[in-house]
Amino acid sequence: MNLVLLIRDRLERHASQAIDTRVMEVQSKLDSIIDVVVQKYQILPLDQYQLFPPREVLDKFSAVATENQKYADAVEQITKTIVERLRQEMQKARDQFEDREKRLRICRAALKSFPEKLQNYYSENCEHVKRQS
Repeated sequence: MNLVLLIRDRLERHASQAIDTRVMEVQSKLDSIIDVVVQKYQILPLDQYQLFPPREVLDKFSAVATENQKYADAVEQITKTIVERLRQEMQKARDQFEDREKRLRICRAALKSFPEKLQNYYSENCEHVKRQS
């Protein structure tokens, strides 16, 4: 999309209003799609991450994040959301002895859908909570 905007800017004298309007419509639609994806992970329960793996979205968004700040912001927001969800679930596992194994199972299943770097870090935390039981 940045390339399209660059070309439009370079051809500004020659570009028609219709082209300019269409480019802005496409940009607006892309922005709204990104917002929908971010909102999806803000409401998606941790036990649903296997159905909608955040790793896939984060990999795709990260690939273009250096070119478009909107994607970089989305990567940051989604990462923050999924990590916070995982931390909350692990805290519940620590606090609620009777549900600990169930909550840890949810955490381990969700971790499989995380990017590898996050998987490695939080797998150790999950195992630490398990050893506390």
